[in-house]
Amino acid sequence: MKVLFLNGVSDKQKSLDQTLKGNQLTVQCTGTSNVGDLLKTSSVNKLNAIIGFYEAPLSSENLENVDCIFNEIAEPDSHKKSLEKACEILRETHTPIINHPKHILETTRNKIYETLVHLDEQLIVPKTIRVVAGLNNLCDRVQEAGIQYPIIFRGCGSHGGVDTVLLHNAFELTEVSRTLVDGNEYYITEFYEYKDKLNLYTKCRLVVIDGEVYIRHWMHAKDWLVHARNRRREYDLLEKKKIQNFDVTVKGKIQPLITKIYNLVKLDYFGIDCHIDEKFNILLFELNATMNIFTSSGGSEHIAVSKLNDAIVEMVKRKDISYVCNE
Repeated sequence: MKVLFLNGVSDKQKSLDQTLKGNQLTVQCTGTSNVGDLLKTSSVNKLNAIIGFYEAPLSSENLENVDCIFNEIAEPDSHKKSLEKACEILRETHTPIINHPKHILETTRNKIYETLVHLDEQLIVPKTIRVVAGLNNLCDRVQEAGIQYPIIFRGCGSHGGVDTVLLHNAFELTEVSRTLVDGNEYYITEFYEYKDKLNLYTKCRLVVIDGEVYIRHWMHAKDWLVHARNRRREYDLLEKKKIQNFDVTVKGKIQPLITKIYNLVKLDYFGIDCHIDEKFNILLFELNATMNIFTSSGGSEHIAVSKLNDAIVEMVKRKDISYVCNE
């Protein structure tokens, strides 16, 4: 089957990393699901298109000559224009679409909060607001929103802990606001303490594929901002055990909640970074389709990659057969 993987340039036109391999120009986009390049399968003929890069527009004929379209434009803050253009291009097509761009546009951090905050008692969604430097008095906005300190302050469109700080009071927020560029947008999120009995912070990455939840990794760190670079390697065996036992010990406890989330966000494929406590309550950190699932940082996540790969391939095949997508 033929699958068109659709990408796009960022609003600032800085989304392309171009390398020349032999006589072929390879282009890597940012703000992408990054599935097409890394998906391993012999049953899918992978085609690529980048909105805003090639002048030749995607025609309806091109779209109808593939079995499925996988929209990989996944960052609504940095790629809003490409997503809006993708909505226009795909409006008339009858080809099945994975992760329709109109649904990606609804996955900014503040919109995810608004969508999921009252969904279920099992899900904790920290209050999140979007602010503009120079336009908003940030301390006033925090107070008006009823957000309690400490707060997480980050740039819109940033990931991986970049441009992210924990601020404990209004004085620290005021000091940070003095360094900001007027007009730039930021997120303010209420911080929830989630240290466990081992005095560690744990973060797991869930991957939702066609509504079914999978585990990608389960990291431990001493710092609240858990990433591969600060994970505690002495807990690798514990992480491996949690990943291997996930289907038996955790999946059944959270799948009903994940199904509710899936039905609301209307994405066929996305990731969830979160903390899962002993009672299987989920503290949501972020939900989006940009998360890395295939490349490993040397931890136990390699155990899950093959299973995730196969699940995505099967999802793509089902779209072709059923002509049904999560609309």
